[in-house]
Amino acid sequence: MAEKLTPYDPASALVNDEEIAFFIADAQKTGDAVFIAKALDVAARARPRLPALRNVPVIERDGRPPYMRLLDILPPFQSEFRAALRGSACPVIDGEGEYAWVSDWIDWLEGRFPRW
Repeated sequence: MAEKLTPYDPASALVNDEEIAFFIADAQKTGDAVFIAKALDVAARARPRLPALRNVPVIERDGRPPYMRLLDILPPFQSEFRAALRGSACPVIDGEGEYAWVSDWIDWLEGRFPRW
C-alpha cells in the first residue's frame, strides 16, 4: 500500500527570528553555496508571516482563559493549526464557530504543540 505524502514547507517550522537565524547559520556551516541559497530562500518565505501569525485577535470574556477564532488565522496556517488541534480540548461558544485556547496557539507557534 502506498504511503500518503503531504507537502511540507520547512518555512512553516521557522516561527521566530531566533530559529530563522539558527537555520541560516546551520546552513552556512556546510559551506555548500547551493544549500545556503536554498536555506536563505526558506528563511525569506518564513519572515513575512511572523507578524501576521502573532497578530491573531484574542478574546477574553466571562472570566475564561483567553481564546481565539480559528477563522482569524491566515491560511495555510489555519488548516495546519486545526490539524494540530485534533484530539485537544477547545473552547465551545454556542453558535459562534471554531475556537482554540491562546496558550495552544502560542505553543504551536513555538513548536511545542501538539504535545504527543
